[in-house]
Amino acid sequence: MDYASWTDWLAAALVIVFGLVGIVLTVVTLPGLWLTLLVAGGMWFWKPDLFNWWTFGSCIALAVTAEIIELVAGTAGASKAGASRTGSIVAGVCSLVGAIVGAPFVFPLGSIAGGILGAAAGAIAVERGLKKKTWEQATAAGQGAAIGRIIATAAKVSIAVVIAVILSVAVFVN
Repeated sequence: MDYASWTDWLAAALVIVFGLVGIVLTVVTLPGLWLTLLVAGGMWFWKPDLFNWWTFGSCIALAVTAEIIELVAGTAGASKAGASRTGSIVAGVCSLVGAIVGAPFVFPLGSIAGGILGAAAGAIAVERGLKKKTWEQATAAGQGAAIGRIIATAAKVSIAVVIAVILSVAVFVN
């Protein structure tokens, strides 16, 4: 085996492994998409023939789309359930805080549960405390925020899988 083929295999293996790592990190609400793209970009810089710029650009566009979906779905769930604009925004922020706070507890389940509970708690706190809605209305907003967070995470993980598959296939097609 010569050096060129050995390094090509190493670059391909790193893209595939970090595609899988990116999926796992995305599941636990960490920036797995961006780690996958960072490693793929580094391998592409090292080995320009690994895949073409359309492949990499498409994956970046998918990652940006995933971030937008996460932002919109997380707040849309709260809004659809009757949360105010403030409640929806706070639910999104509290979801992120909850994921960070929950991460040390039974990792990775703590970050997932923390994100969901944070979204619900944020919406409930705003709707009940600031907007003076009934407990039933505030709880409905919290439930909507939690469901929105679950849908957002599922969508983002699905896109992480698509990105990993695209990059994994691309390293062998080129």
